[in-house]
Amino acid sequence: MQIAKMLIALLMGIISVFPLVGQVLDIQHDHHGNEYILKKNRLEKLNAEGKLISVYDLPQTSYISSFDVSNPMRILIFSSDFNQIMFLDNYLSEISDAILLDDYDYYNSLLACTAARGGFWIFDGARNQIVHIDPLGNQDLKSGEIENQGNPVLLQVHERQLFLAFDNGNLLIFNTYAGFVKQLPLGFSSLPTVKNDCIYYFKSNVLFQYQLKDAESNEIMTLPVPVERFSIIGNELIYLSDGNLNRIQMR
Repeated sequence: MQIAKMLIALLMGIISVFPLVGQVLDIQHDHHGNEYILKKNRLEKLNAEGKLISVYDLPQTSYISSFDVSNPMRILIFSSDFNQIMFLDNYLSEISDAILLDDYDYYNSLLACTAARGGFWIFDGARNQIVHIDPLGNQDLKSGEIENQGNPVLLQVHERQLFLAFDNGNLLIFNTYAGFVKQLPLGFSSLPTVKNDCIYYFKSNVLFQYQLKDAESNEIMTLPVPVERFSIIGNELIYLSDGNLNRIQMR
């Protein structure tokens, strides 16, 4: 049934499908429209026309756990197996030496993201808290201990808030001082993303939009297949499903 729905969508020109070489783990876009595709230890950057323009490779013995392109001039690369952070420029060249989180006495860092105030945030799995490390290396902000809700899967800054998601489908919101604001039991099935004061998330193959200002969740669209990862740029939804990258205009 899902294959039949996909074929109908293709015939109508609704969905564009792009088979990919290599296992794709994540996809993101910066505010310039550039696309970033993560393949284990390799990050590829494509321009808005889909042309490959830069590549960053880690050694084969390592892999990229997550990355953050919210600042395309200072892209954060997090490797949990080495417990380190790298910063890349817009050409995907290393800006400085790796930041070893062991040096800060954080030996079980599970997530990391860029901080709007400079520096970066990490989720410390040993203490179950989020920590801000400023550009000078000072650990100036910490949350209280966060109740164990499973595995943390997302740490993202948007405007003046910090979002922490767990694999049980809950998303926690903190302010820029690491103070807890509220918890949202969204029940998402793939990593959510925060854009334009909205949280976008999937439940299987259904896309929802949670409006932060109105505290309302609305169904946006239903896709013919479950979604593994996705990104939104403008009105276009780009999602990964069964090894293929699909593009569709949101209504």
